Amino acid sequence: MTQTPATKDVLATFQTLARLTMVKRHNAAFLDTNRQENVAEHSYTLATLACGLADSLNSSLERPLDVGKLAQFGLVHDLPEVYMAQDISVYDSQAAIDKKPQYEKVALQQIRQETETLPWVVQTVEEYERQETEESRFIYALDKLIVHMIVLSNDTHHAQPTRERYLETEEVAREKISRSFPGLLPYFNDLCDMFRERPHFFSD
Repeated sequence: MTQTPATKDVLATFQTLARLTMVKRHNAAFLDTNRQENVAEHSYTLATLACGLADSLNSSLERPLDVGKLAQFGLVHDLPEVYMAQDISVYDSQAAIDKKPQYEKVALQQIRQETETLPWVVQTVEEYERQETEESRFIYALDKLIVHMIVLSNDTHHAQPTRERYLETEEVAREKISRSFPGLLPYFNDLCDMFRERPHFFSD
């Protein structure tokens, strides 16, 4: 029988989870370019959008997506970032991108120690990272669309990449979506078309 967690353990888990509000992403916040979005905002938006989109898509899918599972994965998918120096973006150096899995592994071990009396937290992160279910792959793919949505909503690109550099990152994202959940490609392609119509997003 699982022991009921003590209040001090619930508090410790809360303090770990609440750190997501302190981790800044590279992009500006939605309709507030004076500050960066934090990971908690991103996770909430991704989880909620995933549930709404999946509910509308389920009638056309061979196996309907579990909306509850989508919400869970969306909320915890970036949890290891609470103990990383910062969010790592597609515009970071390749060395930083390559080291991200190593950073996340170390961070997850620390989170495991801090939330051991509430094992659902780490178990759900690990289940998401295994990418063995349609729900985990849906969240992974949808995550690649979110920054496009924020940039388009703000009508300014936080990184001001060259058009060539942007197209490189676009192809990387397209390949990941194709591999994970190709049903989201039409949405991604539409967003990319909208990007190309806005030359002020690019430094050249």
